[in-house]
Amino acid sequence: MEGGLGAGKTTFVQFIAGNLEIGNDQYVSSPSFSLLHEYSGTLQVFHMDLYRLTDEDDVEAAGLLDYLEHHGLCLIEWPERLGTEKPDNYLLIEINIPDSEHRTLTLTACGPSWKKRHSKLISIVDQMNQQIA
Repeated sequence: MEGGLGAGKTTFVQFIAGNLEIGNDQYVSSPSFSLLHEYSGTLQVFHMDLYRLTDEDDVEAAGLLDYLEHHGLCLIEWPERLGTEKPDNYLLIEINIPDSEHRTLTLTACGPSWKKRHSKLISIVDQMNQQIA
């Protein structure tokens, strides 16, 4: 997930967690200081915040690259810190703030696996819009 400070990346993760039946006993918060939070629901979720890291060497030294291979959903804030370690297949979620009342999401399917999921992704976004409205 890309977006400036305060764009709503962690709030978006909270929304996803709620839809994956991650209970209130697993409070979803920003992993800015711990770098990684894990949650269990209908799918294992790994939430990383790479803001405090400089580059892929820091990410590797922190042992976070292993989580890209785990079975589950890996949500990464500040993914540009992965550098060349970025996976071949991922969904880029860009969160922008056009004004104080709104956020816009731009979803970009990267790699053949995510491009195959495009129509399903559109359906999920439509459902999200209905829940928010």
